[in-house]
Amino acid sequence: MQLVGQTIKHKVFGKGIVTGRNNNILTVDFSAGEKRFLFPDSFSSFLSLQDGGLQNEIQALLQEKHAKQHAKQQEIAKEKARRDYLRSLKIVPNSQAVFNLKKEEIAKTFADWSVCTGYYLSGYSKGKPRTLDRLAPNSICVLTHCKNGMIEQDRRIIGAFMVPEDFLGSECEDGIIPAHEIYRMKLAPKDELLFWPYLQETPPTKAWGSVAFRYLSNITAAKILFDMKEAVRGTGEQEHAEQFYEHFCKINKLNLSF
Repeated sequence: MQLVGQTIKHKVFGKGIVTGRNNNILTVDFSAGEKRFLFPDSFSSFLSLQDGGLQNEIQALLQEKHAKQHAKQQEIAKEKARRDYLRSLKIVPNSQAVFNLKKEEIAKTFADWSVCTGYYLSGYSKGKPRTLDRLAPNSICVLTHCKNGMIEQDRRIIGAFMVPEDFLGSECEDGIIPAHEIYRMKLAPKDELLFWPYLQETPPTKAWGSVAFRYLSNITAAKILFDMKEAVRGTGEQEHAEQFYEHFCKINKLNLSF
């Protein structure tokens, strides 16, 4: 926008001529002397151009700038509301879930970064997606798999993810749990962890069963994440794994030392 040489009007100084523009600083020569103004902000109240076409262009710039400022303010307010919500979140002691992934489900799970809760096999809700009422923004989904030919006690943890920060299991009608955009991990085969020892039970000889998931305690889930970050220590995943673990402990109000 070429403004140098344009006639301008100020509410106090009257008419003047634009003599220079350096980025967002406009220099105007008035009878009272040379003055400098912030561009385009000063046109919202003090200044106006004699050229109507240029004045309209500046008003369009102001509207665009105000829209961006408003959007930024909304984002700040939204982030504050999110933080306030997470701070006030009521933590349920067993609000984590562990999933059994079949071989054919693994690739899709990590490609889509989501997991299915499975379906009710009997009763009034037969055929409908199972619900996880305990899951909330503080929850993770631990992903496990037992390879064909392996005994159940050799079940491995192959990854984990936090649910999104607006997720509520009670409102998940389609049975699909999406992963958080940041807090999610897939373990390399060499870093996979045995699952059953975390339950502090004698490893069962029977199969997992027909359900897709089981609930875990918050402390057990934290221990799993701690060991996941230890498993990837010294790799490119270490920093991310540490952030994942720290975020989980913070949102679950856990102060642990393993």
